[in-house]
Amino acid sequence: MLAHPVSRRHLLPLGAGAALAAAAVIANLSAPISRFRTAHAQSADPAFSSDIIDALGLPEIEIVHTADGFRVPTRVAAGLLAVTLRSETDLLLYADFMQLPAGLSLADATPTALDAAANDLVPPGWTFAGGNNVVPHAELRFVVDLPAGEWTIATSVYHDGADEVMTLHPLTVTAASPAATPVAETPMGDVTMLLQDVAFGGIPETIPAGPTLMQIENVGTQPRQMVLFRTPKALTAEDFAGFFAGMETGTPDPVWAQAVWVGYAAVISPGFTQWVEFDLTPGTYTATSWTVDPERDTPALLLGMVQSFSVA
Repeated sequence: MLAHPVSRRHLLPLGAGAALAAAAVIANLSAPISRFRTAHAQSADPAFSSDIIDALGLPEIEIVHTADGFRVPTRVAAGLLAVTLRSETDLLLYADFMQLPAGLSLADATPTALDAAANDLVPPGWTFAGGNNVVPHAELRFVVDLPAGEWTIATSVYHDGADEVMTLHPLTVTAASPAATPVAETPMGDVTMLLQDVAFGGIPETIPAGPTLMQIENVGTQPRQMVLFRTPKALTAEDFAGFFAGMETGTPDPVWAQAVWVGYAAVISPGFTQWVEFDLTPGTYTATSWTVDPERDTPALLLGMVQSFSVA
């Protein structure tokens, strides 16, 4: 089990005391954020699996960080892609597929891409197709659906206590070719999770334990990601506001102290879907989204984007 503190992030006007709480917590923490959104006594216990994805027969690509640098594709066919994200170093590895605004150079885009990855700040005019985050010397798999066009694979590496370093890699997505398994015949999700700006939809109250392929679909109007915790009870947005307040006053809530980070799905834009597989043990789980809503300058979970469910 790995311990990862919450990172600093953009200061948000949360109101009614929560702003001060979040300000102090954010200012005094120093490691990457929602990828391992844990704090103080919390721990991370990644629950990713790939049994179902492995059996889909989809075209494969790899994003790998080695001692010699990154190994990434430069050209792929449009459509569903099974992505392997692997760190072969002592660094954590993050990747998301992004489409930059026209005319923006990779050099000029790099700081903004890093802000999206590290601070949950999503810029206007960008498109996100999904991604994930993997611990050192490990790999995980997820599925994205890329339309034809010019894309960028945004990758970053980091470890606790050090600055995150972002690298952007151009990716040409050519016209679609048939996948090895026809999409219409592919069981592309045991659970559908809808991202609806300030709420989740589609998640059943109870799902079975074991490998589960989650189809995470953004049906809202703003980019969103998903951070999944195992929690001692069902939680609400009000609970999270209380957790922030408790950290500010030095009286952390024991419920938050028992929360365990188990999974993540990087930012996707409206109209996009990604698939992430989890092998969940029985218990209570809480899905959250920490992406900052640009209109209210507040993370989505404090606007209501929190939903718990049971695994039995």
